[in-house]
Amino acid sequence: MFQKFAATIIAFVTFVSFHASAQYMGVELGVRQQSASATAAGASTSTEMAYQFGLVGAFPMAGSLLFRSGFLYTQRPITVKSGATTTKYSFNYFDIPLTVLWKLNDFGGIYGGLNLALAASADCDNCGVSVDKKGAMPMVLGGSFKFAPNFGLDVYFEAMNKFNDSFKDGSAVGANLLITFD
Repeated sequence: MFQKFAATIIAFVTFVSFHASAQYMGVELGVRQQSASATAAGASTSTEMAYQFGLVGAFPMAGSLLFRSGFLYTQRPITVKSGATTTKYSFNYFDIPLTVLWKLNDFGGIYGGLNLALAASADCDNCGVSVDKKGAMPMVLGGSFKFAPNFGLDVYFEAMNKFNDSFKDGSAVGANLLITFD
């Protein structure tokens, strides 16, 4: 069964790659401000600065609409205070953006959709047990704007329902430098 599924996926990717010509491909790297709420009573959380970097691309769909996707390494840290104890959690994901970009002109556009966040690792500094890590599908809204032929800025807002059983209502705002290869 798995072999048939893998063969179908490989055939689909091969078909799409022959017919797809990217509007742009690029590298993104930047910072994000991450927050979430703790589900435990009496625990409070604080926002954390994190990094995001990876590859992105946009493929024509119809008119000024493009399918924007890629592969991004994303950090989603959370610091929890409960009484006198402070615990820092580090969640790391590989994000695959599944978004639609509406190009307003040659220098910018807005996008929205989902990120397929695949859990890479989860750690905490004061835990004696392993941290529960799960994949997620955060909603993302943002804009990509070029200020030079091959340089631009990608700003976004991300909302995630649940990290794992301990955290909920995650959100982030971020800004990434965009280096494109048109």
